[in-house]
Amino acid sequence: FLVNIANHISTFGSAFAISGANVIFPMLAKALTDMEAHGAEGSKQTSLYFKIAAFRWVNTAFVITIITPFTDTICGDDGVAVQAAALFFADIVTTNSLQLADPTGHINRHLLAPRATSQDAMNLMFQGEAFELAERYTNMTKLLFLALWYCALFPGAFFLCSIALFISYYVDRFSLMRTWKRPPHLGTD
Repeated sequence: FLVNIANHISTFGSAFAISGANVIFPMLAKALTDMEAHGAEGSKQTSLYFKIAAFRWVNTAFVITIITPFTDTICGDDGVAVQAAALFFADIVTTNSLQLADPTGHINRHLLAPRATSQDAMNLMFQGEAFELAERYTNMTKLLFLALWYCALFPGAFFLCSIALFISYYVDRFSLMRTWKRPPHLGTD
């Protein structure tokens, strides 16, 4: 509904609305997965992966296909090619800039840590944000699915997908080495 309203305003508006929903939904999926009973961490990650992947694939590829009028599919300023390019651009900008900016990490380190009541509480603020492997995988599969979904109408999707995956790789690598919390060495998965 919101994407359709944003699409009437601007093609990039709908792309950024979709990308924003793709950033926000994993928090809801994590809350839903935490309510489920899982015997192992691998089972939890699998459940989280399927929830996020289903949402992102439907939200990214199917929604644009549904809201685009059939007569505007190939040509026009609001055609699928323009919207697919806008989706890749919005995904590159939104997801990676939020990940690099790390707003929760800065709040923890610069606002909450100096006001901690003990040294242990302050040290906990410097650990970084926990990451989910399932979320990282869904980000990659979403880009691949988007490229494969629109490749017949927009062959440039492969090029944009490769750029998005390249940038995402280096942003994830930086986050893994610098900003994210180290995962615990638990389980056999």
